[in-house]
Amino acid sequence: MEGTGVPHALPFAFWQPQDQNDAENEIEDNMQPELMIERIDTCLEENGVNHRTERFESMSASAIKTGSSQLVVRRGQEFQLKLICNRPINPITDAVSLVLAVDPIAGEWISHGHGTVVYMLLQTGDHLEEDHDCDWCAKLLSTTVNEDNATELLVAVNTSPNASVSKWTLTINIKSRGSEESHIYQMDKPFYLLFNPWCEEDPVYLENEDQRQEYVLEDMTMIWKGNERSFRGRKWKVGQYEKNILDLTFSLLGDVARVSATYRGNPIRVCRALSGVVNSNDDYGVVVGKWNQDYDDGTAPSAWTGSVKILQEYFETQSPVRYGQCWVFAGVLTTLCRALGIPCRIITNFLSAHDTEASLTVDIYMDEEGNGVDYEYFSQEDYSLRKPDVQLQISGAPVVQSTVKVTASFHNPLPIPINGGTLQIECSGLAKTLTIPIVSVAASGECVVVFMISPSFKGNNKLSAKFQSNELSDIEGYVDFEVEDREEDTNLNEVLFFS
Repeated sequence: MEGTGVPHALPFAFWQPQDQNDAENEIEDNMQPELMIERIDTCLEENGVNHRTERFESMSASAIKTGSSQLVVRRGQEFQLKLICNRPINPITDAVSLVLAVDPIAGEWISHGHGTVVYMLLQTGDHLEEDHDCDWCAKLLSTTVNEDNATELLVAVNTSPNASVSKWTLTINIKSRGSEESHIYQMDKPFYLLFNPWCEEDPVYLENEDQRQEYVLEDMTMIWKGNERSFRGRKWKVGQYEKNILDLTFSLLGDVARVSATYRGNPIRVCRALSGVVNSNDDYGVVVGKWNQDYDDGTAPSAWTGSVKILQEYFETQSPVRYGQCWVFAGVLTTLCRALGIPCRIITNFLSAHDTEASLTVDIYMDEEGNGVDYEYFSQEDYSLRKPDVQLQISGAPVVQSTVKVTASFHNPLPIPINGGTLQIECSGLAKTLTIPIVSVAASGECVVVFMISPSFKGNNKLSAKFQSNELSDIEGYVDFEVEDREEDTNLNEVLFFS
């Protein structure tokens, strides 16, 4: 049961040996059709809430509606499945086994010995068996009959806290005593298994709940810029829940970094690999680094407002995205780590000592009298002025799925007009960056833009705005706002604006 394909059968016996006459008597006393599975319900809503993965695009209401949904769960914690069957399980005559296997990337080898294929017998209340893999188990929680008169078997599957962080396939084998053949059912799509900072046995466990919320679940963050004497924060859209981000993260890990499924459960190896693939200069990765002012054939590093646009462009073109610098690499890496469930934050270091010659040393230059010499390895003419902020105002009390008016405004501090600028909007739940064209702002004039949003999620939401133009750039602002719950939920798929 080894190879790159999906295994379909258990390599060990289903039952303890019994007297043949006893078995025949049991069949006669329990005449019933063979147990069959009609479909598998992945319980997306329940699992999403329990595993804190409900905000992933593949778990959203729109994905469920369009049939593109996929289960996302965290390792070391049980998740539930409903098996819709033709009848209840008879623990005496029926044996149900589950086979979980890593969905291979680029033809990689999977095997039971490497922990990338797992076999489990479904345990029932009256017939608990010792687990073949102690960290993995599958138990029947309840049996009910639904409104269609079909039997629903609620099954709890527990995964190892050290399991491979990968896409996994699920195959279910059913064999009834007296039947010559077993019936095989496979879940339509693989499910995603992520790191779990809420599981104490997981190496990425984080004890503080506020930190877990901020460094794992939050999809907006702050990047500090400036110098050690004068610095300010700018919002960055992490966007780990957005379309294609999770698939791209696994692709980068397996196809580009070549981390095998056996080692994808090791957060140290995963972090090292992701750190490398973010920079295309090192490992043919996501972002091209550039440190001069010639960005005509790409996007200037300062123009990015988040990781989503960068990663989705890379996903679509399969080519490195131009251009980035240190904070862009940090923002993209944060997205990849949080998507996988690894707690991650961005730290800005001011007044750093530079190793300019790749010697792994910091050199101090002295003259012949032992006095320090200032060695300039880089110089530039620089000047600064106080940039205005973008002021953001939310009108009314935001409610999930309801339209909310946002007013953005800023003052042009220049003695010349601004022509041809753009205002870029990032918001929690916004699938892509909203870019609003600004035709002109008069010299020393005010720019006011009004646009509408429809929040996707209740609770704290973050909205940021960034103005870019040839005359004036990096004008930023952000606001936090609370969104009240509503019975129905939706995605923020459409955003209207007017000015």
